[in-house]
Amino acid sequence: KVVLPYIYQYADCGISFVRPIKCLFANSANKYFDCLASGKPLLINHFGWQHDELQKNKCGFYLDHQNLYESYINFANSLNDQDLKEEMSKNAYGLSKKYNSDKLLLKLNEYL
Repeated sequence: KVVLPYIYQYADCGISFVRPIKCLFANSANKYFDCLASGKPLLINHFGWQHDELQKNKCGFYLDHQNLYESYINFANSLNDQDLKEEMSKNAYGLSKKYNSDKLLLKLNEYL
């Protein structure tokens, strides 16, 4: 876990896949948050709150099960667009601030 942030610096994006089972779409995998904090866009293969956040903040890609080839080609082409990749990385890092653990703990403390 200590080495993971160093590995992300060499990646173009992170990947978080789940099986196409609806209850899994609500997952909160640590790699999602780690990727954002590293300023890397994400590639996911499911709908749900993560999909909505990535689309709204323009910092991720969706790999569609129903149209796999086309969505893969769009993803690959996007990674070759340096300006888009830089924008998405900046947006990912910005979105990570929403999930800052210190801020969230303060909110929880206030709530309790």
